[in-house]
Amino acid sequence: MIEDIRVEQIPAQESAVVRGRCAPEDIGQFVGAAYEEVMAALGEQGLGPAGPPLCRYLMGDEGMDEQGQAAMFTLAAGFPTSGSVAATGRVEAMTLPAGSAVVAVHVGPWTELGQAYAAVAQWMAERDLEPAGDPWEAYLDGPEVEVHRTMLTSPCRARA
Repeated sequence: MIEDIRVEQIPAQESAVVRGRCAPEDIGQFVGAAYEEVMAALGEQGLGPAGPPLCRYLMGDEGMDEQGQAAMFTLAAGFPTSGSVAATGRVEAMTLPAGSAVVAVHVGPWTELGQAYAAVAQWMAERDLEPAGDPWEAYLDGPEVEVHRTMLTSPCRARA
């Protein structure tokens, strides 16, 4: 369920991530390992996370269908950072872009995020907006919470 949805002007945000490609059923394992690697790299460099963990879906040939599903996903999982991170191992720097973005808060299980992306796409279309880059999620609650809140951010622009 989408609790809140709006267009915001967001600033660029430096991040540290691990990139990879996996099937939907392997996302949880990939993301968990990526977070551990990023946190270790940040600690070694005297940096810290500057916000909740994130996962960015990098659109490639596979793309997501209208229900937010794909056979394979290309991901970048990590954290926004308090400074520039130097690449080490699989950890690399990534800048989340500045600009207009649809920001939505999904409340519910992670398994329903595909439906949330479909709702965001529909909301954008109803307002003559279109995607202007790869979306990302920020997980506002840890896995121990019964009802999860996930912030979806989708860069957008007016439809041409």
